[in-house]
Amino acid sequence: MGQVINIFFINISIIYLVLSLTLYLMRQLLPIQTGSPYAVRTWFGLAMGLAAVLLTVNSFQVGEARVDMRIIPLALSATYAGPVGVAVTIGLTLLGRFALDGMTEQLVHSFGTLGLFLVLSLGLSRLVLRRGHLYSAYLVFGTVLVLFRIAGNVPMHAFTTVFLPYFAITFLGGWMCYWVAKQIETHLRMFRLHTQRATIDELTGLPNRYMTLERLNEVEMSGLPLGAVRHRRRPVQTVERYIWASGR
Repeated sequence: MGQVINIFFINISIIYLVLSLTLYLMRQLLPIQTGSPYAVRTWFGLAMGLAAVLLTVNSFQVGEARVDMRIIPLALSATYAGPVGVAVTIGLTLLGRFALDGMTEQLVHSFGTLGLFLVLSLGLSRLVLRRGHLYSAYLVFGTVLVLFRIAGNVPMHAFTTVFLPYFAITFLGGWMCYWVAKQIETHLRMFRLHTQRATIDELTGLPNRYMTLERLNEVEMSGLPLGAVRHRRRPVQTVERYIWASGR
């Protein structure tokens, strides 16, 4: 049981690190959802695939089964990036497993398990569900699927003393990761919104006084001539037309 708890904290730390870094690097593209551009969903799937590979490296073997938390990045990828993201995550997961263990019987069985998960993602993507409910469906389905798959491959003693407690902890860890993802995403979106409102005039879309002084300060610190300062601005006629149309 002590080994299970130790692996749990290592796996949760890996997921937190990869998830936080991914959302921060993609902060200009938030929110990440099934309707995002293919490139966004692909990059998120690659990040979750990297997390799944790292979880595989930090797993432990019980009988013929490998114990890890790969179901969490798979569920996150399916929830945020849809079938495209989960397909990329599954592909990278299989490549990582092949690089670590070679073509084993467990890897062959993984094709069927992960294939069913992809089919589930294709089916649920056609339904209109809240993100939390969608994540619950992926997490429950994936965990139950893995439990059924390993039930006959390990001794009953190991199944009841190792796997059942571990997968109960997986539910806890899965919801912790989802809560953290929501908090990080909300914080980054609000920061971007407040920054835009503090530096851009909402009426004209031009940089306000604060932004102009910041740009001038950057030019002064860099030693460049003031002629190098350039702002993206609308033509005067466009601004006048906007003000005229609004009746101001």
